[in-house]
Amino acid sequence: MPHSARSHRLSIVALLILATLHAAPSKAATLVVTTLDDTSPNGLSATVSAAAPGDVITFASGLTGTIVLASSPLTIASDLEIRGPGAMSLAIRPGSATRALVVEGGKVTISGLTLLPQPGGWAGGIQNGAALTLRNVIIRESVAQASGAQEGGGISNDGDLTLWGCEVSGCIGPEGGGIYSGSGSTLDVMSSTVAEDYGVYGGGIYGDDASIRLVNSTVSSNSADFGGGLYVAGGSLTVTSSTIVGNGNSGQYSGGPGLYLPGSPSVQIRNSVVALNRLSHGGYSDIVGDWTDLGFNLVGSDVDPMLGPLQNAGGLARVKVPLPGSPLIDRGHSSGYPYDELGHLRPYDDATIANGSGSDGSDIGAVEAGAAVISVGPRPGLPSSRIAALWPNPMRSVASVGYVLPRGGSIRLTIVAIDGRKVRQLRNGWRDAGTDVAVWDGTDDRGVRQPAGVYWVRFESEDHMEARRLVLIR
Repeated sequence: MPHSARSHRLSIVALLILATLHAAPSKAATLVVTTLDDTSPNGLSATVSAAAPGDVITFASGLTGTIVLASSPLTIASDLEIRGPGAMSLAIRPGSATRALVVEGGKVTISGLTLLPQPGGWAGGIQNGAALTLRNVIIRESVAQASGAQEGGGISNDGDLTLWGCEVSGCIGPEGGGIYSGSGSTLDVMSSTVAEDYGVYGGGIYGDDASIRLVNSTVSSNSADFGGGLYVAGGSLTVTSSTIVGNGNSGQYSGGPGLYLPGSPSVQIRNSVVALNRLSHGGYSDIVGDWTDLGFNLVGSDVDPMLGPLQNAGGLARVKVPLPGSPLIDRGHSSGYPYDELGHLRPYDDATIANGSGSDGSDIGAVEAGAAVISVGPRPGLPSSRIAALWPNPMRSVASVGYVLPRGGSIRLTIVAIDGRKVRQLRNGWRDAGTDVAVWDGTDDRGVRQPAGVYWVRFESEDHMEARRLVLIR
């Protein structure tokens, strides 16, 4: 080959190599948030704005406390990972009555954080319209004030949402106190807990023609007018190795305190306990609607599942652990998932207990009893009793007062006139742990219609007292 031709060919190869190197995607950068001050150029909002698609955001070592967003919500529109130092170490609050986070596009992963409402107790949580994965995240006490984009007190999902090792608790929303999943969306709740949430429809989870999976997870102590645990309208629901216990319905309604399944969704349940979901007027109702039994279930309240209280047992999220002698122990099957909600291997077989027919020694429900480690102290970050929502405000005819009790106790909830005069006693006495909603219709204790003006909603419990301003217009 002539020298000139060889040189020409080598030049072409060199250009191709350079073009390939030039076209190669740049390596994702790791950006570090160094301050809790969100107005700083080194704060979280500025760091998210500066991130390129695929970047990773972390936090400086030792950075703990609460970030109040300077401008909320914090919007994410491309691939991004945010790695927090741990949900018990760092929290994020919106600075105004909005969501804390809105995910509009890309594949987004968020881990190791707590999301709280605005200071004063409104809004918060997440609105997702893309592909979002949450790992070891707590969403607590968030309130959705309206329908539409505000459906879902803790999370409003119209995309693809996966939760791993998370807890959504103490949240309030019109459809889905804890989580709302809209038409065509997917929701995977994996090794997570949804508890103590309140919704009109779906206290824990509301599915509107969505595809929902619940695996190794706990849904407990939620309440709603319809579907205290889950309200699934159309779409599909698959429940595997999960615990749906102790939910309720509110007021005069009897719309399924456990699972409420209108619209003929496709529902399959395996190795799960659905029991002790209480009607407000007494008795139990665990599943309303058609479902397919795939085996190894305890459904119904004629047999006590013998579960402990909702508590920390070695993981981030609280769980309900089977007590000694529980009919759940060694009666289940791992069902293709070799770990329980706490991450312990299944089965944890008790050699002193005969396995149930066909059982591999696993326990029914979310937690393997023998593997759990019960915490005898208070749960870190457990919220105090408090008013979580007051809506609408101003009111014309009726206002609802939502409140949270992380533990049972005596409370008083009173409507007080601006001059300090007691107008109406809404609650007075012992209430069980969880969420509840009281309704004021604008009358006093004698049923007399009250004039327009400013009133106070006063809440008193064993560990907290507060008053919220409420405006009545006629």
